[in-house]
Amino acid sequence: MSDKVVTLKLGEKLAMPDEQIEVFEPKGPLEFKRTNTNDLMAATFPPLKAIVPGYVYGGFAVLAGRQKLGKTWLAIDWAVAIATGGVALGSIDCIPGDVLYIDLENGPRRIQARIRALFPYGQSLPDMSRLEWVTEAPQLDKGFIDRLERWRVSVKDPQMVVIDVLQRIKPPGNRTQNAYESDYAIWAPLQEWATTHGVAVLGLHHTREGRRSS
Repeated sequence: MSDKVVTLKLGEKLAMPDEQIEVFEPKGPLEFKRTNTNDLMAATFPPLKAIVPGYVYGGFAVLAGRQKLGKTWLAIDWAVAIATGGVALGSIDCIPGDVLYIDLENGPRRIQARIRALFPYGQSLPDMSRLEWVTEAPQLDKGFIDRLERWRVSVKDPQMVVIDVLQRIKPPGNRTQNAYESDYAIWAPLQEWATTHGVAVLGLHHTREGRRSS
């Protein structure tokens, strides 16, 4: 056998009889895209899109707490305030916009009762035509994002989506991953959609109550 040394350049193939050799050809740049701190600090960024100033902004957020704590009431308060251009939490002015409330735990009768409870003592109801309700939805990996996108392009000014509760649209996790890794992978598409379009996606989540000391 010859002791000749052959040097290959990146991307070249060594011609050998009756043998095929696969050569790795990298796709894209081989270096990190870097930014030095001076340039970063000199950059200007648009302000965050406030949906409920001080509380809700464009992007995906989770409102978590034990059951019966009032998460749904809070979400409805925000949803009505945004849809009507009214006041959230009794003091926060909201710019009017379109809201989609995906309530997978309650039917139309209970939703109606809760909205009426927000306007007691015979108060007349404001125009809430920009707040729409959904009581059935597929899992996240079964067309949920596609339906969100169809809603987004069908309304004038999409501001917020409420998902009550997240567990109802959560697909099965990957058994090879721990809980954190699985959840991160599951919710990434929803976060990407919300961030890309500047829509606030508020997911409600029930936490387990801690053990009570005896």
